[in-house]
Amino acid sequence: MEEHRKELHDVVELAALRLGTMVEDLLVAAELERGEAARRLEPVDLTRVVREAATDHGLLGREIEVTAPHAAVVVCDREYLRRILDNLVDNAFKYGRPPVRIEVAGEAEHVWLSVLDEGRGVPEVDREKVFDRFKRLDAMNGHGLGLGLSVVEGLVEAMGGTIRAEEAPGGGAAFRIRFPRPARTILGDAFAEALGPEAPTP
Repeated sequence: MEEHRKELHDVVELAALRLGTMVEDLLVAAELERGEAARRLEPVDLTRVVREAATDHGLLGREIEVTAPHAAVVVCDREYLRRILDNLVDNAFKYGRPPVRIEVAGEAEHVWLSVLDEGRGVPEVDREKVFDRFKRLDAMNGHGLGLGLSVVEGLVEAMGGTIRAEEAPGGGAAFRIRFPRPARTILGDAFAEALGPEAPTP
């Protein structure tokens, strides 16, 4: 029994994490159903939140490659942005295959957030169905309620963004989200200058 203690501990820990994720998804789904999501929209540095998420997942043994500019400010609810990132990263490691990458790229009025893996990907015919509530596709076998991507889509849309599933370059799944940038009058000159130029960094 002693020789299997660590293995059993890992199994219990993984089960607890999955249960916690399912409970959080149910709570957020209920908020979306009641129209209570995204009540705290404000300028948020997407790059900073992405790097924080990558660091946290790295502590769990999930190595994530990040490509992002120095800063990329979007209008969103920071708590829900992190929920989106965690769900997409969970999805990539559960159904895809490493390496998992997060990319941030800016445009004049929008910022793109992409989470990519090198797994089997999502067949083109299923790329809209994958966001249906309680939908689990044959290509995405695993544990869960089928709520994760539905919650992600609901939160993205509640914050004025859009999301789509694509094939990643070289194969695998790519989930791409477009967030609006804040108007400069909302952002404020001081905040914009503090962030500095949005030059890409590896």
